[in-house]
Amino acid sequence: PFYGVYEWDDPRHGNGEALTDILARYIVKQSYAAAPEIYRSASPVHRISADAPPALIIHGDHDTLAPVEEARRFAAELRRVSRNPVVYAELRGAHHAFEVFNSIRTLDAVSGVDRFLAWLLATHPPQGAVGDPEITPRRA
Repeated sequence: PFYGVYEWDDPRHGNGEALTDILARYIVKQSYAAAPEIYRSASPVHRISADAPPALIIHGDHDTLAPVEEARRFAAELRRVSRNPVVYAELRGAHHAFEVFNSIRTLDAVSGVDRFLAWLLATHPPQGAVGDPEITPRRA
């Protein structure tokens, strides 16, 4: 995830009311007080398990919408519990939605995702992937 929100059931979100209002108004369409179980079930932090998939978490340290502290906590807990690789990249000076506009930072982030996925495919091939044309990479 890029600049994810990992603790939906924390109505403070570390940044005032902006994110809480967005979640209530546009995503959940109910307030936290009216539907705390929906917020909890949508919180990735409550879905962490030993079987969590490999993860590359990217977050800017200047994100004013999704607090970087949540990303740090999520990555640390995922690393502690998951048997799969967890990589956390915190981008100095990056804001929320930093990759919307083409920049060197965006190109580096995209390149990093590409390298992570290539490494993951090489070191952790999907089960049953041998010979499956849908998921077996072609050789150039």
